[in-house]
Formats: sequence, structure tokens, C-alpha cells
Amino acid sequence: MMRAIVYVTLAGMGLALAMPVHAGSVAEAGRTLMEEKQETVVTLKLVIEESLSMPGAGGRSSESTSEARGTVISPNGLIVMSLSETDPSSVLRGMGGMFGEDIRIETELTDVTIIQPDGSEVNGRMVLRDPDYDLAFIEPTEAYEEEQKYVDLNDGTDVELLEQVIILNRLGRIAGRNYAASVRRIESIVEHPRTFYVPSTSEGGSMALGSPVFNMDGEFVGVLLLRSMAGGGGITAGAMRDNILPIVLPAIDILEAARQTEGFQDNNG
Repeated sequence: MMRAIVYVTLAGMGLALAMPVHAGSVAEAGRTLMEEKQETVVTLKLVIEESLSMPGAGGRSSESTSEARGTVISPNGLIVMSLSETDPSSVLRGMGGMFGEDIRIETELTDVTIIQPDGSEVNGRMVLRDPDYDLAFIEPTEAYEEEQKYVDLNDGTDVELLEQVIILNRLGRIAGRNYAASVRRIESIVEHPRTFYVPSTSEGGSMALGSPVFNMDGEFVGVLLLRSMAGGGGITAGAMRDNILPIVLPAIDILEAARQTEGFQDNNG
């Protein structure tokens, strides 16, 4: 239920609409980026247990399986993804005022499977979570035979207001988990309390949390995550729009968090 509420709101904010045609150099840049970087995006199959309890009504629990996206950030296959994908109810809890104080919602990520570009599956586990940044880090529980394609967090770059960026994605099962790309503009740069970029949503296009974001030169900018804040207003479309926002967290902040994991291989030591 919690996941459905969050996903419907994100869809209403333009995260899953048809993308208009872009021509010329933008399309060429996107195609080149797809060829070089598409395999840095992976699909993660998540099994999540959810429990809800309230006075006078007892409790109930359920288990759900879903898919999310992640970005490979290390040659050994370490992945960064959106923490809210592993705990969708945390978004609503973080907004405050959404539920009564006596209502208790708990979720637990019980299983993670990494789906490779060729369709093979590798077991994974969460090794670090950072609620402040909406970051979760997943590492494979078995070693890969070959070095994985990844984005180098040390090579992150800044972008300017209204600059165009390309977001890579991997679609769901309905599209055979095919790779996709969408073009957005940076419509705002928030600098306090921390810097993050706000991508436009009016163009539409597939734009999944956990996806990597690049500039037109193919340089890594950051990862698409979700920012939420307390605001109350109940579970209404207006309250959700005001209190949750898809953002691009810069590479430097992801790098700082990734260095806290044992599995991260930092090219700069």
C-alpha cells in the first residue's frame, strides 16, 4: 500500500510519461552515452516485508516483490540506489503528519537480487544506508569473474542552471528490461543545507530513482534520488507534491558516503 501511494505520486510528477523528440547533437550525445554507459545501470529485485499496526485494529503484515534501479560505482560491482525504494513507507514517515502517532509502519528488506545486463542473477546485500541523502549501497555476495562497468565518482562534474542532462534507465519487465535514456534540464540548483540539482519533469520520459545522470559531454553528474521533508497536510496530491521531490545528488556526496563501505574501490585511494 505504501509503495503504491508513493509511486502514484511520482508518476503524477512526471516520472513516467512520454518523452518528446529531441534532435541533432542532443540525440547523438544520448546515443553515444547509451553505448558507453548503459551497463552501469542495473535492475535490483527486492523482497520487502511490510507491517502495519494501529490501536484497536491489531496488526497485519505482507510481503511484496518489486524492481528498482541502481548505479554501479565500483569495479567489483558495488551499487548505489535510492533508500526509499527499499523502504517506501519511510518517505511518508519522513514527511510527518501523514499518520497518527499511534499508527506504526515497519518495513524490512529481506532479499536483494542483482539482475545483470545478460539477464543472469547475482545475490546481493545492503551494506550501508544513509537516510539523510536517501542512499542505499548494495554489494554482490559473490565475486564477479570480470570487472564491472561502472561510473567513477571521482570524475563527477557540476552542471549549471538550465543545462541539459541525460538520465539513463533500465525499463521494467514489460519492456524486457531494455535500456532507455531521457533528456532533462536542470530547473533549479539548491545550495542549502546541501547542494542538489532539481531536474525538470515537464518533458516526461522514463526517469527511475537510482539512475545515473550525465551532462551532454558524457560526464557523470550524480544519481537520481528522492528528497522528502516534514510538512503535514495528510495523504493528498498537494501535500505529496510539496513535500517530496526527485533530485540529482552530486557525485561528490555519493563518494563521501561510499567511502564508508568496505566494498568500495576508490580509484583515488
